[in-house]
Amino acid sequence: MMNFASVSETVAKVYAVDDIIVNGCVLVFLMAFVIMNFFTVYALEYSINVTFKVCAILTIIGAWCRYAGIKYTENFYYLMIG
Repeated sequence: MMNFASVSETVAKVYAVDDIIVNGCVLVFLMAFVIMNFFTVYALEYSINVTFKVCAILTIIGAWCRYAGIKYTENFYYLMIG
């Protein structure tokens, strides 16, 4: 979600939302990073191979959630889920 930080004004105009909502996506990403950091360290100590596979699958699921949220609903708020 850090990809919207530099173009937040443009994205806000395209999706007709406030700049605060677009910048809120960055906050959601950073909060998820802080929370999931502890689980990730534990998982890396368990098995690097399994951790990378799970992270790849979750990244793909998140990307498809973002795509489906924009493609089918045209609602910007679904981007925060992915």
